[in-house]
Amino acid sequence: MNDDFTAAHDDPIKDGLRKAISADDERPSLPFEHGGTLLASLGFALCGLKSTGRSSTLLHGMIAGALLWRSLSGRDGLRRWVDAPANPPAALPATTDAVSQSPSGGGPL
Repeated sequence: MNDDFTAAHDDPIKDGLRKAISADDERPSLPFEHGGTLLASLGFALCGLKSTGRSSTLLHGMIAGALLWRSLSGRDGLRRWVDAPANPPAALPATTDAVSQSPSGGGPL
């Protein structure tokens, strides 16, 4: 199974995720979107603390964690609050192994 995000264009799940991510990146942000998501996350966390069953507590905790992650990510989450650049820095070039970087004519160690 190929786990590379950019490969395997015939996988409908990956294509759908790519489209959803690009649509989310291109759409304008709603006012107070991340603040509302943070409040919803705190609400689910409080409901999880007050629930009596383990499965209910776990479900509330998972939803609260996902909403918390969503509220902190994105262009209007923490990135905007700390004035970080909109795009992450470019990836470093792929490194080659040490053997190919050795000078020619070098013998065994």
